[in-house]
Amino acid sequence: MELLTLSMFCVGLGGGILNVVVGGCMMAAVPQEKMGRISGLNAAVMEASMPIGSFLCSALALALSVTQIFALFGLCTIVFYVLLGGFRFVNALNIARE
Repeated sequence: MELLTLSMFCVGLGGGILNVVVGGCMMAAVPQEKMGRISGLNAAVMEASMPIGSFLCSALALALSVTQIFALFGLCTIVFYVLLGGFRFVNALNIARE
């Protein structure tokens, strides 16, 4: 039970961090007059990718337990955040715009 709680914490923390980074990058990189269109496109792509994620998770469920899947995706999210360079990536976009 403790591992499941820790796994869910990692998924929530990683998702929250990644959401902030992606939103900040989008706000920094997209011109203000096109923000609505790009945000709509981003939301549409995210919604359209949900069935793909569900399919992948159901395939993983055949081989792994729920706790292992939560831990895997939580760690992957945090690793992707680190690979993006964290918030330095957002700062680089701001410097490039000026």
